[in-house]
Amino acid sequence: MKKVILVAAILCGSTVLCGFTAAISADDSGDGAQMAPKYTIAEIMNKSHRGANSLLRTVVKGAATDAQKAELLDFYKILAENKPKYGDMDDWAERTALLIEAAQAAVDGSPEASNMLTKASSCTGCHNDHK
Repeated sequence: MKKVILVAAILCGSTVLCGFTAAISADDSGDGAQMAPKYTIAEIMNKSHRGANSLLRTVVKGAATDAQKAELLDFYKILAENKPKYGDMDDWAERTALLIEAAQAAVDGSPEASNMLTKASSCTGCHNDHK
């Protein structure tokens, strides 16, 4: 009987320990573990660049609300958190930094924002290297 109780105690303790370990490893407590970005690259492109009336085009035309400009900036910040399938990560970091800078200029009301966004959002340049 003592052996059964001992085995049961060991199994229960192991189960609790495994559950505790899993909970800790799922927690992003700054120990190097990273959570996946809120949106994938494809989701961001679909939400912000796709179509004639895309969020990007609305901002570039100067017809965007402050909320739309902020949304574009948020998308680009999340884009920078993603890792592309192909290409150099330093190039990815530079490209996404330019997008963030341009979107921030739009949020700030800079007259250069439209030109900055147009240049930074070159589909061909990014797709050739990273898609």
